[in-house]
Amino acid sequence: MAVMTDVREAAQNLIEYAIHRSMIGQDDRIWAYNTILECIGATGPALDMIWALQVEKLSLLHPDTLPDFDLESTLAALAEAAVANGAAEDTASGRDRIAMRIMGALMPRPSVVNEEFNGRMGVNEPRAATDWFYGLCCDAGYVRRAAIARNIKWSTSTNWGDLEITINLSKPEKDPRDIAAAGAAKNMGEKEIADTYEKRALNYRNVFDLNMGLARARYSDGTWKEDFHPLGTHGEGFLEGNSWNYSFYAPQDVEGLKAYTTEDGHIVTFRPDLNAARMADSAARLEMPVFPEERFLEAVKEVVKANAAYVPPYGSGATLYIRPYMFGSNPVIGVKPADEYQFRVFVTPVGPYFKGGVKPLTLCVSDFDRAAPHGTGHIKAGLNYAMSLHAIVTAHANGYDENMYLDSATRTKVEETGGANFIFVTKDNKVVTPHSDTILPSITRRSLLYVAEHYLGLEVEERNVYLDEVKEFAECGLCGTAAVISPVGKIVDHGKEICFPSGMEKMGPTIQKLYDTLTGIQMGQIEAPKGWIQVIE
Repeated sequence: MAVMTDVREAAQNLIEYAIHRSMIGQDDRIWAYNTILECIGATGPALDMIWALQVEKLSLLHPDTLPDFDLESTLAALAEAAVANGAAEDTASGRDRIAMRIMGALMPRPSVVNEEFNGRMGVNEPRAATDWFYGLCCDAGYVRRAAIARNIKWSTSTNWGDLEITINLSKPEKDPRDIAAAGAAKNMGEKEIADTYEKRALNYRNVFDLNMGLARARYSDGTWKEDFHPLGTHGEGFLEGNSWNYSFYAPQDVEGLKAYTTEDGHIVTFRPDLNAARMADSAARLEMPVFPEERFLEAVKEVVKANAAYVPPYGSGATLYIRPYMFGSNPVIGVKPADEYQFRVFVTPVGPYFKGGVKPLTLCVSDFDRAAPHGTGHIKAGLNYAMSLHAIVTAHANGYDENMYLDSATRTKVEETGGANFIFVTKDNKVVTPHSDTILPSITRRSLLYVAEHYLGLEVEERNVYLDEVKEFAECGLCGTAAVISPVGKIVDHGKEICFPSGMEKMGPTIQKLYDTLTGIQMGQIEAPKGWIQVIE
């Protein structure tokens, strides 16, 4: 009965608002109430007859003279009732559509709007007419003033005058997960599936409090959970936490892997045991408790199973990215290990890395250092990625795709980029990769070296690679979870260009074979070494 009462109250308050705004008349009360019920697929509750028979005139002197009324919240409550009644889709878009349908029913007919507009126009008063029409659009919720007020905007000077830049928070962008899933479905020609994900894309708004700027628990009647604690994670009604929990503390141990749909329809992960072991090594270096490897594997499996619907189909080129991570979570001010830690796993669909075909990268030899000897370059931690942010922004500003970092001690040896390891191919078809104690031990690189030796019969060498000898290699690539291998066409060393004979236009032949073989193993097209592929379902 509580929901019914909410529906009645919301409908009657909305009608009162519409009368106050001269959208409908006093005599339209009963008609308007029944119309709203029809819109939301309800047969009740009955309206309050005392309210229905009111005849006293409302103050129509000014739009702001109506007592407190929240149009957005009222429409949200009615939209929620429509979802419960099966009259609207359980998506943010579905709720928006039913809300606009309700307001459309309460709007004056087009002939009335035209007559009013033309009457206000008079002989030469376009401003009066347009101001009235804009006010009507605001009253109807078509122009959402409260939401627009949350936008962030600023002006900047240009050669053509001042330019106003706006970050649109009134209608946030779609959920990246659903965009990726929809894109994958479109690539497979599955329009119905694509449409479903497109509609689901705005669902995050159901738990995102725009006034607070954080995700929080919300009840089915549209109200927010009381006693919300922005830094709390237990008992808040959701598992993900909120954005504040992700960035407060330096101790941060991160991993990254993917789930795939194989040719035979199974969902699998690739060598997750190595990710578990690497996370344990990183945790020990950061003075964090080591998360048990078997629990890591179980957590990854269960999270992927729970999100199986988001794993893109085989052949789309898209995958489900998996981010296990652990961070210090207790409020400590000071440079010391945290007393409490949280382990979490989140996933998101990601589209094909090479969307428009393979485009070889152009790198520059960086003047910045990524890692120091005896430091933390060999572990996968948030701090190491932070070290490369300024350098990559600088590289992009200068027209380069990535940086080539050298060892910080001598600045003569090749190390890696901000997020990938190097693989070189010599002119006699030997696969070479740099060795260093400050390089992150890439699982993809390790797998590619195995493929090169045991599948392709190539000689493999892990050694010091000096910048002076890079020009002698025939091929160059960057390897990592995201792309597997990205070809490098050119490296620029302070104006001196190093171009690779194979790789300026496309992947070189050996790197292409490495890429095809490893992705074939991941997708179930080529038999994998024992233990490499873990089947989820």
